[in-house]
Amino acid sequence: MFVDPAIEQRDSRRIGDIRQLQLAAEIYFDEHNAYPESLDELVPNYIFELSEDPSSSRPYAYAVDAQKNSSKMGATLENPGNHMVQIDVDGESRIECWTGGFDGSDTTPCVPEDTGVSCYAVSS
Repeated sequence: MFVDPAIEQRDSRRIGDIRQLQLAAEIYFDEHNAYPESLDELVPNYIFELSEDPSSSRPYAYAVDAQKNSSKMGATLENPGNHMVQIDVDGESRIECWTGGFDGSDTTPCVPEDTGVSCYAVSS
């Protein structure tokens, strides 16, 4: 299946952005024994600036549980055949005990406003 190289490039950037944010959140957790309430708390001590989706300029999806012991973040990919969605974390974080939850399913955008078809999600 042919995939537009521009789509591949944007999806690769999204995956790289999420990995950087995940690493920054892990370092934050090591120092505070809790994940941040929002990704904004990572700037500037853990990451220079927050990445945004390369197409929509929207922030990436982020959720943290009530105890701040677990977090999830995600990016909506444009290519439904991207192999990363097959090895990511799936699951719903839009439940009562999570702040900022999103749908981590492989077959839907992370949040309804996103353009794209698959949610690539990671958890910490």
